[in-house]
Amino acid sequence: MDKVVVKSKYKPQFHKKFYYFHMFRKGATVYFYLLAGAFALYLAIQNTLDDAATVTNLMISWSFAVLIFLMIPVFLFGRVFQIVKQIKKERGESLEILEFTKAKIVRIIEGQENKVVLGWENFESAYEMKDCFFFYIDKEHGLVIVKDDITEGGVELFRKLINQNFPKNKKGQPNFRKMYKEKSHD
Repeated sequence: MDKVVVKSKYKPQFHKKFYYFHMFRKGATVYFYLLAGAFALYLAIQNTLDDAATVTNLMISWSFAVLIFLMIPVFLFGRVFQIVKQIKKERGESLEILEFTKAKIVRIIEGQENKVVLGWENFESAYEMKDCFFFYIDKEHGLVIVKDDITEGGVELFRKLINQNFPKNKKGQPNFRKMYKEKSHD
């Protein structure tokens, strides 16, 4: 039976990568903040070009625009930092065991009594990075599978399981994308 087993401890750098990937590739929040910043900048420029604008109006509009642009990194990157910090605190040094078979995906975290059993249909998309896989359960939640933590099976078998069992898109292909190009060995 084809089976891939992953055993890993929580690695904040991979989860940060997951959330940044989500933020810029799958989420709209970053674009909302940038749009708000562009609008604030537009209003500040309009006030500057308006001959009837008072110094107070100019100071308020430019302060508002600067404040929005300064807050964008705080909102975006601070949120990721807080999520990763919280998960790290919850997980501690416990080992996460993921078992992928044709029928199901089992997730066990050491020290927790319950295990989570998922079907492949519970996932909406998957992405392969150079050093890990991202499995999305929904738009914001998922699993991070580090390639070096695969203890049984291997990366090729894992790709095979994904391609055979992952939910298909409208074209009949699995919602799975490789996000890097391998170097050719010339």
